[in-house]
Amino acid sequence: YQETAAELRERRKSWSRRRLEETGLAIFDAYAEPESDVLGEKIVRIFKQGESKFGDRFTKGDVLLMTSTATGNKNMVSIPRECLVVDVGKDWLSVGVGPSWPKGLYEARKHPGFYRVRVDRAAPQGPLKFQRMAFDLLKKGMAG
Repeated sequence: YQETAAELRERRKSWSRRRLEETGLAIFDAYAEPESDVLGEKIVRIFKQGESKFGDRFTKGDVLLMTSTATGNKNMVSIPRECLVVDVGKDWLSVGVGPSWPKGLYEARKHPGFYRVRVDRAAPQGPLKFQRMAFDLLKKGMAG
């Protein structure tokens, strides 16, 4: 995990914006809007006008980090949100973002194209969390 995260950080620092987008490591100037709520999991659709290669760059199960770049409310703090790709189209991604909508997204649904986001490929946190829990159980002598 640490090697993957370090490699992604290094590429974000040294690669150009265009190269990051072409390789699927980042999406700049995209828009997000609420899509649905499935079994308590909020689904967000991310799209970018003029994009036609999302299907080549992303697949179901990819872990991404979505950060709002919306400029409508100056008091809104942008907190990155880990999300999981659940469906891919030519110019859109559907991602699961957890049990709640990202701050300001649901309110922006009445204004399509208003909620701007940046999306970065991320190293998955879930496996790391379960690995740490397993090590903690092992330390306590409660494992297996």
